[in-house]
Amino acid sequence: MDTLETLKETVSQLKAENKALKEEKNTVEKKAETLTKSNEKLNSDKTELTSKMDALKSEHETLNTKHLELETKHNEFVQQSTQEVERLSQELNSAKLDAESSIVTITVDGKKYQVIGKSFNIQDRGVIDLANLRNDKALQKELVNLGVGFLIPV
Repeated sequence: MDTLETLKETVSQLKAENKALKEEKNTVEKKAETLTKSNEKLNSDKTELTSKMDALKSEHETLNTKHLELETKHNEFVQQSTQEVERLSQELNSAKLDAESSIVTITVDGKKYQVIGKSFNIQDRGVIDLANLRNDKALQKELVNLGVGFLIPV
């Protein structure tokens, strides 16, 4: 009988161990399910973030291209502005020299002409004074092309 009692006790212990193992299995399965859901969420987040990162990279490339274009335009503008300032400085210096020597000049197509007189009777236009002549670039060019005598190349 001693053996029967030992067997019953062993069976009882095995049933208790089996019950504990089933509970542990259930706990592990719940943890696995939770981890699986967390993993799915993380993968979804990773996909979303990767997509956003790709969009940001594309936007960065676009902005970088625009920046380079604007930088090029800026440099061209600075160069043109520098040339224009240089040209205007030369024109100003020439005008200062003219004013100092009381010689009135105009520049047409890069060539300088001394203006002789204060007013001029122009056919089909009437009398034009010096101030109007100095301000009318088209008229200056027309008169140079006509070869009028009161514009002398300098």
